Amino acid sequence: MKKFVFISSLLVAIMFVVVSCSKDDPRPASGSQLTDDKVFNWTFDVSTLSKPNDQNVVLDGNTIQLTSLLSTTNQDKAKYLSALNLNYNSANIVINNLSAGIVLNNVTIQTSDNTIKSLVLGKVTGTGSQIKFNDNSTITFLNSVCTSLFKNKSIKLNLSFTNPANQNISSGTVVITPNATLNW
Repeated sequence: MKKFVFISSLLVAIMFVVVSCSKDDPRPASGSQLTDDKVFNWTFDVSTLSKPNDQNVVLDGNTIQLTSLLSTTNQDKAKYLSALNLNYNSANIVINNLSAGIVLNNVTIQTSDNTIKSLVLGKVTGTGSQIKFNDNSTITFLNSVCTSLFKNKSIKLNLSFTNPANQNISSGTVVITPNATLNW
């Protein structure tokens, strides 16, 4: 009987060792990381295709992958991501260095996610300095971009505008910066 109890106890101990060693690595502790503005943005050079004979201009943006937003030290947390939350106070769209008097009509930003309504900035007149958009419609659009990126794991933005007077646009960029926090 003592041998039976000893063997049974030994088998139970072996089972516990096998079961505990076969589990996946535990989920990392909850955490978060701010997105890097240098990685999580779209920059469009509006002078790139805006030569005097271009009436309608469409600029393709790059596709951003969700995992590319994680720093190299947090790449192992990619499968545990639980949210991508927009930081409302610092998210914005900025037009830089558009020469004074230059007009862009129907400035519109579209996404690769057809469920997101395009953001229409409308008519923008250059001032030679920074023009910032962070109103409710801009923030709502950027929040939708973050939601879609989290759900679909990637997103692409495009910018379009009309050059109404066949102007020679020599400088200017549109920078879209969602500025968000990744949570796991």
